[in-house]
Amino acid sequence: MVRFRRRLLTVLVPLTVLAVLAAASVLWLEQQSARARVAEAELQPALERAVAAEARAARAEASLTAIAIAIADQHQADVAATATA
Repeated sequence: MVRFRRRLLTVLVPLTVLAVLAAASVLWLEQQSARARVAEAELQPALERAVAAEARAARAEASLTAIAIAIADQHQADVAATATA
């Protein structure tokens, strides 16, 4: 009976250690996942502001391009008018 208990302990103790390590690793992974969700939630407003700023920059670039084209067209018209006069 003593021999049976010793063999049982030699099997159960490592299994218990593995179970505790597995539970600890699952808890650690859940904690990391929760931290990632919190960080993402904190960054969401900054992401929205960045997207809005990018849209404003694109509109400004389009406006400046249109102005540059209008100036170039006006310059060509002035050159053409001067050349024919």
